[in-house]
Amino acid sequence: MTGNGTDGADTVPAQGKAGGVDARGSAADGVTGTRAGAGAGGADGPPVPGGWLRVVGLGPGGAGLVTPEVSETLRTATDAVGYGPYLARVPARSGLRCHASDNRVELERAAAALRLAAEGRRVAVVSAGDAGVFGMAAALFEAMERGPVSWREIDLAVLPGVSAMFAVAARAGAPLGHDFCAISLSDNLKPWALVEHRLRLAAEAGFTVALYNPISRARPWQLGRAFELLREVLPAVIPVIFATAVSRADERVVVTTLGEALPAMADMRTLVMVGTAETRLLPRADGGSWVYAPRSAPDSGPASLAGDAAQSAVAPGEDAAPASARVTVPGGSTGAGQATEPAAAGEDAAP
Repeated sequence: MTGNGTDGADTVPAQGKAGGVDARGSAADGVTGTRAGAGAGGADGPPVPGGWLRVVGLGPGGAGLVTPEVSETLRTATDAVGYGPYLARVPARSGLRCHASDNRVELERAAAALRLAAEGRRVAVVSAGDAGVFGMAAALFEAMERGPVSWREIDLAVLPGVSAMFAVAARAGAPLGHDFCAISLSDNLKPWALVEHRLRLAAEAGFTVALYNPISRARPWQLGRAFELLREVLPAVIPVIFATAVSRADERVVVTTLGEALPAMADMRTLVMVGTAETRLLPRADGGSWVYAPRSAPDSGPASLAGDAAQSAVAPGEDAAPASARVTVPGGSTGAGQATEPAAAGEDAAP
């Protein structure tokens, strides 16, 4: 679940100033600007006492997955800074000033938040999912490292959130029960050759792989190429999960196989999870399947594991079934959806 300083967003060089609107509908300062009336703390002087900065993760979308700690921080903040669609999830209230910007100005957004905190404001920087997973936390520290030394005196904390891959795993069963990794398919801040290298090594090593930022209007081909590469290493029967808008009203989760996985089953709100030779499908009473990874692994190398995948990827006594028989959405809707334009293509893009 999806700028400058993160792999989680479609990013291009920032062009101009991004403005915002506060919770009461009045004009807010752009994230690249300096607030009027900035004191010494807004320049190179020490931070004004009383200010703080919290980087918070809002979870994948559902209000029930926002942690109490994050909710309390948003209740006491004077300023909220973030990508527009994520900032829209922050409850509006009197006294809260919101600074919205698009997903291509993460470093500018982080610097603006640091300036506000240095001026004595109580600032919440919001990300979807967990702010430390392809999110604003890394951009914040990058901006701090590049900025005035005095910024390092700011009262700063990163508050955890429910990451998209954990919400998806819980919905599907327990596909992360053994070793796993997360890889962003965005090549805006790293070369595509590196993405392919990491994908291949992860597949060869037997990791379950959570693929963030799988596809967008600006990057339409990467997911298809990723599937091609994975099929060179892994058998076609390995389970693949497409999870879109998990915890929201339009949630959609599809379980298929690597051989039948199609890029059109994903959009930028989708997290794609690719299983391993050990991933199991456990039939459910409603005709679907739970997906889980056993806690143990055989005493053999990755090559042997891949060779046994056709037997491991299905439950004992179950014949390998076509992808259409493996569509399951515990608590949600079913179906192989077509790609749509993302509602929010930012850091830790929430599926």
